Amino acid sequence: MLRACFLIVGQSDRGEIIFQQTLESTESELDVEPAPDNTINGSGRFRALMFASWKLENHRNTRRLIETRRLANYSLAESFRPLGAVMFGQAPETQYDLRFYVFGIFTRVHPLFWVVSMIMGWPRNPGWVEATGLNPLMIAVLWSLCVFISILVHELGHALTIRYFGWPTQIVLYYMGGYAEYLPTFGDSAKRSITISLNGPNAGFLLYGLVEAIWYFVPTATLVRYPALQLTLINMIHINLWWGLINLLPVFPLDGGRVCREVCLLLSRRSGNETSLKISIATGACVALLALSQQQTYIGIMFAVLAYYSFQNLQQHQRGPW
Repeated sequence: MLRACFLIVGQSDRGEIIFQQTLESTESELDVEPAPDNTINGSGRFRALMFASWKLENHRNTRRLIETRRLANYSLAESFRPLGAVMFGQAPETQYDLRFYVFGIFTRVHPLFWVVSMIMGWPRNPGWVEATGLNPLMIAVLWSLCVFISILVHELGHALTIRYFGWPTQIVLYYMGGYAEYLPTFGDSAKRSITISLNGPNAGFLLYGLVEAIWYFVPTATLVRYPALQLTLINMIHINLWWGLINLLPVFPLDGGRVCREVCLLLSRRSGNETSLKISIATGACVALLALSQQQTYIGIMFAVLAYYSFQNLQQHQRGPW
């Protein structure tokens, strides 16, 4: 049943709504016999598909999957995506969203993505403006474009892998970064989940290598003559190398934290999730203290929040579903 719902959702622009409606209707029909084969058409074919999938999984397992795997999100700064659902809200659609397709994958950019990127990129050190010879607005715009390209490439690493496995996916860039969301159908496994998680940072590292090659082959005189080009390359190197490495730390829900969770679950289905959360708490707290001691306030606060988020999840896990 759940898998059939996923298949139907993947063919709709409003997948989540249809998923909910499908779920409600099929749960109320679990005890109803499907129509004979010669009468199956239209809604009958739909119900037959529901029953065929339901026979593959019992109702209890389906309910658990619905509650725990309804949506899977992976991103560079999507580490905040689950947190954002509680503290910052989701990324609602607006009439000002930028919408386009990349390699056939639907992508939506929330307007606040640009606002937050511009704020992060605005130079706070006057010496930086003097060194580049660019005005603050140009520096912020260049930073925003670099963030846009880098996060989009990162999410494409996730999304293209998801599509390779045959699952519907789309990309959303919003004020906390971005995420590639998907609905797994047949063949979901820990190996595939790990592959999806790792291919986001891998795409960023490939982009980093390309930028390093450009930096190597471009004459120094050209970089001096065109400070905007030099600043763009520096930004791309910083974002795709350092952000990519940070994203691989075993802190949930960063990509490294997701990989850690899957590995722990492979080692122990009973205690794997709890072990991964403890690793996440310890790592997040250590990185936060180290960053704050080095006056890296933004990174310190971010990892302190992530460590606390993992602590909350651990408490909830230990209390159980009820």
